[in-house]
Amino acid sequence: MVKSQASGGLKALFRRLVAGESPKESASKVEREKERARRAMAAQTMHENRMLIGKVVKDSLLVAEMLSGSYKFKVLSHGLEENRFSVLLDISQPPRGGEEQQLESEIMIANLARNRYGLEVVSVYWRMSKSALMKRPAAPVPRPADALLGQTDYADLS
Repeated sequence: MVKSQASGGLKALFRRLVAGESPKESASKVEREKERARRAMAAQTMHENRMLIGKVVKDSLLVAEMLSGSYKFKVLSHGLEENRFSVLLDISQPPRGGEEQQLESEIMIANLARNRYGLEVVSVYWRMSKSALMKRPAAPVPRPADALLGQTDYADLS
């Protein structure tokens, strides 16, 4: 298998030389391709790590008894190659335990991320924002079929 990869590399080099590329141009092209592949892999890993941090945030806020409808969050990475993240939380009301509960939640988020996945959450930012969470109606909207169920007399239909 190593022999076929080596011969494949030699064939590619030969094709480039025949096409008129110098060995330096060919080598720089290979290096650019390697760098592009490395960046793509780093971006994929960063995306997966952000998803893991999101799971940690949800688990931590569930333990803090915050309903998922009462908050939104974003996970920001501090670079492609680093495992450092910040969490931005929009909450509609303060947690039941107040500032102590917020601090405990921040500590839990950081500890779970580090212990489960080896990722570092360097900061958690909280914002009280009712407008961002007011997209859902406060009371359920009755459906027209539900309103008609008790009012129709089926005996009159025959």
